[in-house]
Amino acid sequence: MSRVRPAFEEAQDVVAGRSRPTVRELFDLIHAINPTTRASDPRRRAQTARDYELKARLQSLLVRSHGDELRVRLEDDGTIAIAHRYSNRDACHAQLDALDDDARAWVRWQLDTSEEAPTASTRGDAPAPEAEDHGDPLERGRQALAEYDFELAVSLFREALVEPGGVEPARALLEVLVDSLAQDAEALAKSRGCLACHAPAAKKIGPSYKDIAAKYQGDAAAPAMLAAKIQKGGSGNWGKVPMPPNPRIDDAAAKTLVTWILATK
Repeated sequence: MSRVRPAFEEAQDVVAGRSRPTVRELFDLIHAINPTTRASDPRRRAQTARDYELKARLQSLLVRSHGDELRVRLEDDGTIAIAHRYSNRDACHAQLDALDDDARAWVRWQLDTSEEAPTASTRGDAPAPEAEDHGDPLERGRQALAEYDFELAVSLFREALVEPGGVEPARALLEVLVDSLAQDAEALAKSRGCLACHAPAAKKIGPSYKDIAAKYQGDAAAPAMLAAKIQKGGSGNWGKVPMPPNPRIDDAAAKTLVTWILATK
């Protein structure tokens, strides 16, 4: 993404699907759009409202696309703190009602199930420290891979990709996605954010994989239909909450996931 163009134009392209930023670029864009420091200027009231709306759409996209890399916390004022799980980078505070349906449902589930759900005052926490520089993300990613922490390795290799000379991080990311995760469908589901909404045996935001397998048992058309739904999203089969599209899942990965899902007992 170019940093020359105005942030508002870049943000419009992102929410319209014309541009696909990295997770780091998305964090940067949310900060660039955030109108908090300008909100008190009455001359900018209309623009401020527009920017808040756009920030919420970017935050919703961040949650939908990278939920497996995020952590959320309810603040004392009712806002939601969103941060990157590994780098501690924040995505500004979000108003829960301003997020789209999918993002709002995911955040509510996280708050209901996370140990971080209590607010800062009820826990007696001190203010969060500034994020520390823990070293080269490529080397940290290799260490995480050696320890079989695939989720952390993928996140760190993606972080390293935005640095100059991204050939080695690209090779490392390809290795972990193809050689490691593609052999383990559950790890693949985790790396693509599927397990933020689904679980093998229990209902979360969406149905359990066990229930999906039971519903489509013996249906010859189910594998192709489910693969398309994983990639493109859909609604109506399992309640009111729609399933968002996942453009990070290619045809081969979708087939691997469907085979695993339909085999769940």
